[in-house]
Amino acid sequence: MRLAADFAPIWEIVEPKTTTTPGTGGAASRRSKKRSRSKQSEEEAEQEERQSSPRPRVRSRSRSRVDVKDQYYVAGYDPDQPLPSASFPHSPIPSKRGVPSQFEREDAFASLNPPLQVTPPSQQAEQSSLQRQHVSVMNQILHISLLRGDYHRAGQAFSLLLRAAPSKTNINLRTNGNWGVGAEILLRQGKNNPRQTPGHRTFAHDDNDSFSLPSSPPQADVEESNTPFISSDGIAAAKAYYEALILQHPFDKLNPHSTDARTFYPALFSLLIYDASEGAKAALARLPPPSAPSSDSESDQSDQDNERQAATTDIKRAELSSAKTIARQIDDILVSPPYDRFVPLLRLRGMVALWEADLCQAVAKDEGHHGGSNLADDMTTSARNTARDAFRRVISHGGTLPNEYLRHAD
Repeated sequence: MRLAADFAPIWEIVEPKTTTTPGTGGAASRRSKKRSRSKQSEEEAEQEERQSSPRPRVRSRSRSRVDVKDQYYVAGYDPDQPLPSASFPHSPIPSKRGVPSQFEREDAFASLNPPLQVTPPSQQAEQSSLQRQHVSVMNQILHISLLRGDYHRAGQAFSLLLRAAPSKTNINLRTNGNWGVGAEILLRQGKNNPRQTPGHRTFAHDDNDSFSLPSSPPQADVEESNTPFISSDGIAAAKAYYEALILQHPFDKLNPHSTDARTFYPALFSLLIYDASEGAKAALARLPPPSAPSSDSESDQSDQDNERQAATTDIKRAELSSAKTIARQIDDILVSPPYDRFVPLLRLRGMVALWEADLCQAVAKDEGHHGGSNLADDMTTSARNTARDAFRRVISHGGTLPNEYLRHAD
């Protein structure tokens, strides 16, 4: 027969019986109470430190172990605080400005594409009136400066007109021959002071001012003036100007009637021809005049004449070299369309060939080949044949020739 104590549950905790040594029970209880008080004081200190310090809470129970890779620790953010909004930290700074004014709204709407706001007609009329007044004043300064010969001030006025928008000033280099005005200013632009040439007449103005107009100069003044009005610096500036226009406005087959490189090429080569021919004329004019015949110093007179003849030959030879260089440049352009059918350039090529033939004949004559050497004759014949071919191409493409050049085309 089993007793009820034999069926006790297995989870029943049975406290072990401890035996205490006489005389030691009081000390053990005091030590356990001291440990419990020290542990309680540590927990209270830790809780106070946690509440007073904003440092992030370390997930580990031991404060000596700090996870330096923890996001809260790195950011210095207390995990007990709520997380910021989704736009943090890239949200824009709140604007302190109030509602935009009416003019600001109109400008903002008008700047859209397409515009949602149209400027009132009264404001448009006022702006266009001011712009027209400004353009009118600049045009007056430009023309008065050109009449007075003050090309430096004319260049400044012309550049101001070009810097503005074409829709506001109606100034475009490719319309109404404005590119020619710019080239003329560059050609005649020298020092700051206006420079007059022989044959300029001065007229009085109502406000005691004066301006000069060009007139036909007397022949004596032209012969006395050996320095050309157009300087070498002006020619170099105009040449660079034409070359820039050619690069900026090439031929466009979609706009065959527009002002493009076909307009600027003849002007460029005409300027080069002018530079070469006028330079040769100025060099010949600077040579000493031929000495009068004298029986006392026939040998000295002969030496001076020989030196003058040699200098004349050198000048003509340099002019011939310039003519050949210009002819090669034109030939390089005529090989490609649409310039192979361009009448003004073909006509200019024929004229350069005749100029080259005349120079070849003159150089051969100055060198003493009165009958003409074989080399000089060959060069002259080749140049005249080139001129004939160019003039025939001009006629075949519907161009016209002056009467003095028609005989070379036959």
